[in-house]
Amino acid sequence: MTIDVPEEVEKIALDFIESGGRYECEELSTGIVSLTAVKHGDDMAIQLCRNGPEVPSAVERLIMRSKRFIHEAGTTADNRGDDDRGT
Repeated sequence: MTIDVPEEVEKIALDFIESGGRYECEELSTGIVSLTAVKHGDDMAIQLCRNGPEVPSAVERLIMRSKRFIHEAGTTADNRGDDDRGT
């Protein structure tokens, strides 16, 4: 999946990836999209949203939340996430 984001957000994503992180996206059977920032096997941040036009802004929020984990080893997970399902 490719989503256009502002340059400063893209830089944060690239820095997170360079530090050993990755981003994952999964559509759940409910139609909700689960976006995850993963580092060294640990879920560092999770963002949920409906599949549709909300996905790009949810991706941007996930990237911004992953910024604080760029210099961490990946042992502290922040699984609270934001739930944008409107429920």
